[in-house]
Amino acid sequence: MKKNTYLLGAVLLILLVAAYYVMNMPGEVNKSTEQSRLFLSVDSSAVDKIEVKSQTSDVTLEKVGSTWYVSSPVYYRADQQAVARAVHACKALLVLNLVSDKPEKFSLFHVDSTGTLVHLFQNGTMKSAFVIGKMGPDYTDSYVRMADANQVMLAKGVLEYTFSRQLKEWRDRTIINIPRDEITGVSVRNGKESYQLAKKDSVWLLDGKSAKLSAVNSLIASLSNVQADDFEDSALTPAPKISSSLSFAGMQLRFAEDGKDKYYVQASNSAQWFIVEGWRAKEILKEKKDLLE
Repeated sequence: MKKNTYLLGAVLLILLVAAYYVMNMPGEVNKSTEQSRLFLSVDSSAVDKIEVKSQTSDVTLEKVGSTWYVSSPVYYRADQQAVARAVHACKALLVLNLVSDKPEKFSLFHVDSTGTLVHLFQNGTMKSAFVIGKMGPDYTDSYVRMADANQVMLAKGVLEYTFSRQLKEWRDRTIINIPRDEITGVSVRNGKESYQLAKKDSVWLLDGKSAKLSAVNSLIASLSNVQADDFEDSALTPAPKISSSLSFAGMQLRFAEDGKDKYYVQASNSAQWFIVEGWRAKEILKEKKDLLE
């Protein structure tokens, strides 16, 4: 009986020692369970500048009046919804647990140089600097750390997709966005043919003949909201050869093939050249036969 007691005691001691080493070895350790609190103090109406530095991009966003712009590395109107989501994510970030306070473990949670560094400004003054790491174990949380602190927190919210964006994903990729009912006619020219769509008494005609309503509605929907896939910021030399052009609602949309199932696209209201994937361009570049009844 006494022998069994000694044996059980030895086993218990071994388990306790093993547990101690497991809890202190590098890894995702739940060091404490805190009462949930906000990670940052953010007045969303006062946020007027955000600097985001990741392994893929280094972007500065600034608010001018009520509109957000990318101010570096280019100057361009920002995707307003993307910035709004980022500001809201900062404001709503809720701390769940402290998981580590050891600098040697930063790399395990990607809150070192592999993470995304964010500087948040309010009323022109930098108020917060923090690092976004990888997603938590349930993929709805994120590891975060204040830039000047060792505490790594598990916080409620997915920040990686909100902040770890390429430059093009912070920019407004809208080429044209107008109400559909403002498009009452479309003049099309390409290398093969030219034709005229016109709406008369709620009926669409193509060169005076009845047009296929479903096909025309699809074209008008595409023309009313044309989005780019990327931006061409370098000078295009020589100038691209225009392969198709569409005139409608007082503007013109020009397409130039680049030979890789992509198109350079420019609208007459801007000097900016955009890049559009072939599938997206083909929703607009309809042949006459596609629109006839």
